[in-house]
Amino acid sequence: MRTTTNAILISAILCCSCGGAGAAGPTAGNTATAPVAAAPAGPAQPAPTMAPPPSGLSPTIAAREARLRKLDEDAAREKSGEKAPPPKSAAERRREQQEADEKAAQERKIELQRAQLAREMSCQIKPVMTDAELANCREVWH
Repeated sequence: MRTTTNAILISAILCCSCGGAGAAGPTAGNTATAPVAAAPAGPAQPAPTMAPPPSGLSPTIAAREARLRKLDEDAAREKSGEKAPPPKSAAERRREQQEADEKAAQERKIELQRAQLAREMSCQIKPVMTDAELANCREVWH
């Protein structure tokens, strides 16, 4: 039973990876259904990150695969090298810090103006006002 389950799992993996119908699919004529979770219990092994090339490939396909893998590795190496920005001089860092300080000061000034406007809007002068409204207006305008 264990070999049959392994054979079904292996054929399903191989057929799914190439885009064909699974071994337990309707085109295979196989009526036995084995759940995928029915793999044999044993020591857990980490899944390989890159599947080794099957031994049944022709030499030209294997060469293409190797060349594509090499191109992918080269592209990844180039990308990682481009991400490092050149170091900035002390003058550039001081200038950027000064610009950041000026921007922060301007934002604080705008926020204070917004808060003052909100306080002024909370005080509406009316012919008859309560003591709380009068105290609020005194606080806002003085």
